Amino acid sequence: MLTSYALFLPPTIYTQALKVLDVDGDGNIDWDEFKSFMLKANVNELSEISDFNENLLSPSHTSEEEFVTALENYTKSHRAVNHHLLTNLATASFGKKETADMLLRFLSAYSQFNSGFISNVETLLGLLDNKKHAEILMENLEEEMGEYDEETMVACEEMGIPRESVENIPHSELFKDLLEWVETVLQRSYGKFIPSYICEKLKQAISMCQSLGKLGLLAALYFGSELIVPEIYSSILAGLRNSIGLSNEEARFLILHIDMDQDHAEALREIIIENCLTKADRLTLANCTKMLLEARVSFYDNLIKYSSLDPMARQQASDAISYDAEAEKPNCMSDFTARPVVFEMCKDHVKGSSVLDVGCGEGYVARKLVNQGAIKIVGVDINIAMVETANSHSNKTNTEYYVEGDVSNLKETLLKTTNQTNLMPGAGFDQGMFDLSVAVFVFNYLTITDMNKTFKDVFSLLKPGGHFVFSVPHPFMSNHDGKSILCCLSHLYL
Repeated sequence: MLTSYALFLPPTIYTQALKVLDVDGDGNIDWDEFKSFMLKANVNELSEISDFNENLLSPSHTSEEEFVTALENYTKSHRAVNHHLLTNLATASFGKKETADMLLRFLSAYSQFNSGFISNVETLLGLLDNKKHAEILMENLEEEMGEYDEETMVACEEMGIPRESVENIPHSELFKDLLEWVETVLQRSYGKFIPSYICEKLKQAISMCQSLGKLGLLAALYFGSELIVPEIYSSILAGLRNSIGLSNEEARFLILHIDMDQDHAEALREIIIENCLTKADRLTLANCTKMLLEARVSFYDNLIKYSSLDPMARQQASDAISYDAEAEKPNCMSDFTARPVVFEMCKDHVKGSSVLDVGCGEGYVARKLVNQGAIKIVGVDINIAMVETANSHSNKTNTEYYVEGDVSNLKETLLKTTNQTNLMPGAGFDQGMFDLSVAVFVFNYLTITDMNKTFKDVFSLLKPGGHFVFSVPHPFMSNHDGKSILCCLSHLYL
């Protein structure tokens, strides 16, 4: 017993300690209670969530049903379910083109952490002693793997979803199909360029839940997923329909989850109710739930920060993202419209030249210019993921240098990164150090003020008689059904 040690504490501190550690309410703190507290210290440092009154956590004051209902209400009213991003996506409030782009970013980032669902279910299955509970989870797992009853198959066919498009196909594959379909429609992919910080808190929260065993996994599967996913996916489905339109067959992953996760949630609820018998159990479930929901809010907030809707990330929607980083053949709209003409206009000036690539993306244009005879390339882009891809490309030569930076502050960026670009600080920054500069589909992402700053810096960085070749989508004919169809080329002799 630890009570005798606790008695030496000041009365107020002892009372507080007893309140936290005395799980069974007998007025004593035994070794098991103390050990349980220490093992769960990381998650319980969140303390009793402010939205809950203490009676809800006490089995002597509140039934299991009342506790679960209260935690469900807390979950459903949380910003993780009612975030303004979800509302704006559902109604395409950003505009059809911008909403579609944001949805693609959402799905691309989401794929980084939702793939562990099946393994979490399988782990939880091994921790359940109740045979009935295990059967509930097994049914959930079977449906995740594409095994449905006949009633579900008939309902799918009535909605225009062919049986063969879902039967015996894991949900992970259905999600992949949805993501690839959106990528095809928008002619771009963000899969290789999602910053790690977007999903970091979600991954951490899920990892913490996994470390807490059965209760942590129950919280993750029920409160963090099945209970709220139908609402979240409904917003995503509405957004896709309002921005680019899709059939029920194309939306089958979302439709299946919106319907089935409601049934899964009802079944999992029974398991939750039978696993919140003590205050320690309830505190773990509540704190895990809070942690998971706040992590989802962080995911939404970071996604907005990453998107082109955020001025600080405006260049991350660059058309350079529209093709595979390793691709050397044209496969997106600007490959066929802007770049070929840029290369044509550069061919008389690139051989033996030192080149500045403004908004270099993952280095596609730079590599082509190296092939045309450039002896040195320095590329600048605001997207660190794309810069890292350029630097790690399998065909990168030792005369290519790529750095992260805002193109509206070119000189400042290059001055700060001379150790990465092999440029010499000094008069060259004012009198010119590059023979040629290029910018492909960059200025359509800048304000007029920033564009003027970029032009001034390029002028300063080019040698006398240097050339600046850039392309932008035509302002009148910039898109048709979301696709760039005409570009304007300019060639400045400086």
